[in-house]
Amino acid sequence: MNVTASGNSLTKSSGCDGCADAGALSQQQIASGDGYVEFTASETSFLRTIGFKGRSSGVDTSEIPHAIRLKPDGVAEVREHGMVRTVTTYVRGDVFRIAIVAGGIRYYKNGRLLYISGLAPAYPLLVSASLQNRGATVTNAIIAGRFTQAAAPPTDGITSYPPPVR
Repeated sequence: MNVTASGNSLTKSSGCDGCADAGALSQQQIASGDGYVEFTASETSFLRTIGFKGRSSGVDTSEIPHAIRLKPDGVAEVREHGMVRTVTTYVRGDVFRIAIVAGGIRYYKNGRLLYISGLAPAYPLLVSASLQNRGATVTNAIIAGRFTQAAAPPTDGITSYPPPVR
């Protein structure tokens, strides 16, 4: 809901500017073993969070337990269950990856390791994106791994979901 999909990219196209009321879930879910999600930072002006989560359908960033949060000040945070684990800067064109490797979770920027998690992944894993500002994007998103289908495939290849009821 409140996002527009084009290929493997998302843009927040409507909803409250500054609110966690827009996002999407991947159709595919990683059932077991190694895998990753990768995306490109296409701007540094908007807040968005991308990462792995279980089957919950909310758009709040706290519902993405293994995430990279890109902030509008050019700061990227590695977050686990809402807690900041490490911080780095980013510029337009930087490529981020969250990888499941040999039962662990690793976070990368431009191929450089940022953080190794002490948490084990809880399968199945979906990719989730939460976009807070109108115009925020997730660009060149790729998910790789051993897949099962999470939901019936929509025509745009991305499953959008509504904001949580409060």
